[in-house]
Amino acid sequence: MDDICDYCGNGLTEWDYMTECGHVICGPCYHRHNRVCPICKKPCKFALIGDQTPYNGAGFLKPVKTLMNDSENIVNFQLSCLTRLVGVLRSKLAKQKEILNQVKHELSLVTEYKREIHRLRQENEYLKSKIRSRGAGN
Repeated sequence: MDDICDYCGNGLTEWDYMTECGHVICGPCYHRHNRVCPICKKPCKFALIGDQTPYNGAGFLKPVKTLMNDSENIVNFQLSCLTRLVGVLRSKLAKQKEILNQVKHELSLVTEYKREIHRLRQENEYLKSKIRSRGAGN
């Protein structure tokens, strides 16, 4: 292990212990404070951790410094992913805005065409009525 004892500050070895309250202490501190956490001063259970620990999940008992570094790496990865996602979403939003602007332009053209059709129908009716009135006058 590459951390230090939470109590004495000495480097940890292959025979170290973790208290049930989460403190990591070296073997000598464990033997001096048998069944009492030297940090909390409360009775507690100890679990042997270190290179000599038989596999019982000890790999999950990482030093706090390692956990913090792992957490920082995870947060940086997530931030990177979110930043890329924001970029993708902004790109999609820009495309949607472009499409909406095209649709607005086409709708305005349709409105103009409808007005022109209405004007042409009125002109057509006017011309038909003129033709009828000339035919009636003959």
